[in-house]
Amino acid sequence: MFISTKRPIVIPQSEHAKIAAAIASLWGNKDFEKSNLPHESFVKGVILHDRGFGEHDNHELMSLTKEARLHTLKSGIEQISDDHVADAVTLMHIKRLIEMYPKEEMEELAELCNKTLEEKIQLSGFQKTEYDFADKITEIADDIAFDFSLEENSSGEVCVYKKRGDETITSVTFIIKENVISMTPWPLSVDYYEGSIVGYEKEGYPQSLKAHIIPFFLKK
Repeated sequence: MFISTKRPIVIPQSEHAKIAAAIASLWGNKDFEKSNLPHESFVKGVILHDRGFGEHDNHELMSLTKEARLHTLKSGIEQISDDHVADAVTLMHIKRLIEMYPKEEMEELAELCNKTLEEKIQLSGFQKTEYDFADKITEIADDIAFDFSLEENSSGEVCVYKKRGDETITSVTFIIKENVISMTPWPLSVDYYEGSIVGYEKEGYPQSLKAHIIPFFLKK
């Protein structure tokens, strides 16, 4: 879960993923090519990218223990479905997370993730390069959703591919100010989009779910 930096509100991982999924769903215009994976499956894979946490997780993300991290990653790997494309998209994200940690701590988990991912890619009928391209979209979508869910103004930079098959990467800068998210250069199919996620009062969570609607705006 994310703990707001400005008020006693928490945002579960499952809610922050809705922002990431909105960005993935809208990705693509004359300058930025969208993923060639089946659209619904791709977006499903993005919205479930942190599925190991469950619906109302109580893990404070900024101080996650090693044990909790291993448990949530393993759970995310093992929650496979009959949608091979969606699973592969999710597993690409989990693989990227695993690679952020010391190799000796993640060796067994990395082996499980790689084996499951290889199986899912093969079953999906799509090439690994398609998932490499899509994972760049997942990464920027997640980075934005991550920062937004802390409820603080921020900015960042993520490298993506403009077109499938590109050998060079393009840097996209994002800025979050209040509830407005902007990106330069603009990679989405619409200039403006309104959505919302749910946060909960920190006191009593998750046994008591006192909800607050948190709007977000994607604006060119």
